[in-house]
Amino acid sequence: MDIGATNLRSAFVDAENNVEDFNIEKTAEILSGENIPDKLAVYINSRLKTRTIPPLAISIGLPSTVDRGNRIIYSTPNIKGLDNIDIAEHIEKICNIPVFVIRDVSLLLLYDIYDNKLRKEGFIVGFYIGTGFGNAISFDGKIVSGRNGVAGELGHIPMFGKRDHCGCGNYGCIEIYASGKRLVEIRDFYFKGMSFEDMFENHSDHPIITEFVRYIAAGIASEITILDPDEVILGGGVITQKGFPQKKLTDAILEYTRKPYPANNLRFIYSKDSNKNGVIGAGIFGFQKLGNICNNEFCNNE
Repeated sequence: MDIGATNLRSAFVDAENNVEDFNIEKTAEILSGENIPDKLAVYINSRLKTRTIPPLAISIGLPSTVDRGNRIIYSTPNIKGLDNIDIAEHIEKICNIPVFVIRDVSLLLLYDIYDNKLRKEGFIVGFYIGTGFGNAISFDGKIVSGRNGVAGELGHIPMFGKRDHCGCGNYGCIEIYASGKRLVEIRDFYFKGMSFEDMFENHSDHPIITEFVRYIAAGIASEITILDPDEVILGGGVITQKGFPQKKLTDAILEYTRKPYPANNLRFIYSKDSNKNGVIGAGIFGFQKLGNICNNEFCNNE
């Protein structure tokens, strides 16, 4: 499952990353009101009942901070009712199947490593600008989780001098100024009634669009300068939107990144936008967690 603030995607994925019974719903239609963990478990159980043979595990990506053990949700700023809960235990009690949970953006990175046939050595960083500012980091083939499981929260680095309140509880986070939420505000104030495609294609040189792109670039360049990654992946619904000024973005990233290196030796890979990327990434992650059950080349047999 790939659960975002806007859409909830689910499918059954095998060890060769083949997808069956892909389904997409509006997240708000499934996860709204009271008792959100119960509603999620009931929805998953309804999906399981469509199969004659149950899956080996349930692998879920959420727009949340998740503990290092891939079980407990700490915070979900863009979905109410999913904070401070052992969601894995909650679902396991109802579905009686092992459950693994991770940030949704990590699934996108796992998919892009697979899709682009990237070598797993060294750092691979992924930046996914959708509803929020998503960031995931892989080192030697494994997602970097950190001591508490919350590494890679680049979107929630505060910007000096900014005091706008963020859904995470902090102030001035990059995500406020460089995300799909900000893009909606820009469209509604400056280009009311215009589609995002037309907005980008007709007004990519407008100062407010340039500022928006530069905010994205500043965050990305900071992490690139710190980690000196082998690969840089750019994706998410905003960046892959038709008409988005991708060259303007990469030029700004290079401008902000430390010279001569890593700036002079960067390779940007644009993610292919598809509704199935996250669920395939969830399958990869699930088989990694299952260990020896999986014979897929991306399993690390933990």
